[in-house]
Amino acid sequence: NLYVETDPASWNRLVEMSPYAVAHHKHEVLSFSDKRVLPLVYEKGRNYILFPLILDDNFGFRSVTVPVYDVASILPSSEDAISLLPEALDTVSSFIKGHHADLLTVTAPFLLPKSYERYMDSWFKERRATVQVLFMDLFKRDGRLFESVWKNDFSKHARNRARKADKEGVEVRRVESLKDWISDMYLCNMSSFYRQQRHPRYPHSDERAFLVYLNKHKELLGESFKVYGAFIQGRLVAYSATLEFNRLILVMLMMSLSEFMSKCPNDALLKHLVEHTCENGFDWIYYSFDRVSHESGRPSLHTSLRRFKFERGFREFPMKIYSLGLSRSGGFFQQLMSLYNFLFVSSAGFPSFLTDALQKLYERQRYRRSRYEYVRSEL
Repeated sequence: NLYVETDPASWNRLVEMSPYAVAHHKHEVLSFSDKRVLPLVYEKGRNYILFPLILDDNFGFRSVTVPVYDVASILPSSEDAISLLPEALDTVSSFIKGHHADLLTVTAPFLLPKSYERYMDSWFKERRATVQVLFMDLFKRDGRLFESVWKNDFSKHARNRARKADKEGVEVRRVESLKDWISDMYLCNMSSFYRQQRHPRYPHSDERAFLVYLNKHKELLGESFKVYGAFIQGRLVAYSATLEFNRLILVMLMMSLSEFMSKCPNDALLKHLVEHTCENGFDWIYYSFDRVSHESGRPSLHTSLRRFKFERGFREFPMKIYSLGLSRSGGFFQQLMSLYNFLFVSSAGFPSFLTDALQKLYERQRYRRSRYEYVRSEL
């Protein structure tokens, strides 16, 4: 039985019953931007599989995807339901193809059992889908206390920098009133963009729009959305924004003022997040990804950031992304995206002017203003 779940509350009840759910499976997060959402449920007996699909038009192609970068893929209700994946994918792919979709893109996240990836691999490879691998940077608690993580996972250099932050008077606490600290947070955004030589993106580069963006998260997500600040003498000099749901803490943002980097506020923030994870029963922290493996020896676009994380207990976990053309034009778009991803992965070894051009193209597409119509409508 396949049906569209039109009631957000009913969808969320199904999400919350799955041990593999993350925040971006919830209806209010899934429908956060202006894109059209297609929340499909495949049901058989007592088992079900959720398809949190997003409909989008890219360069004239109709694509159907899940929140790939937020690790919210096809969601089984339990481990028993995973065996239903092949028949569920058959049914859903026929359904969306009948509605003129050109391309289907999903992923196999690290949170699920190995059997999940085996079923996904088999189904998509039989149909000659393109498979791309992202390397997710994760902290995995494995049931340990923070004292064990501090001694065994944090490098000596990382421990010394966290101690220095304490000596410099860096205090980490939750930011309750976003309006009171939005000016400092905006300055952290712009300082981080310029330090990292990244294209300033909307709404983070507009103080008023950024406050609307944060308040919208807080309004919709309640206690699942948290902002932590690193303060020095009453001034916010760094912050992180997180989504905390089920077993996973997802780091949305971590920004800081360059002039205070010597006082190690980012070190204090990440130590606080790891400690918070250990003390509150979470299993994972997910803090961005890379397109090349740390162990491959290939140039990375995020070398310094990865070193920072790996010295504090983070490790890389490969995550496969499957893209399948459902029409002739979809097959062409599948190959086009494969070429684009190859160029983006290779760009770290290109001359700087080419790297900058590709990075700007990527960020302008991923963070285009049309995704934030709900922000502009409230300004």
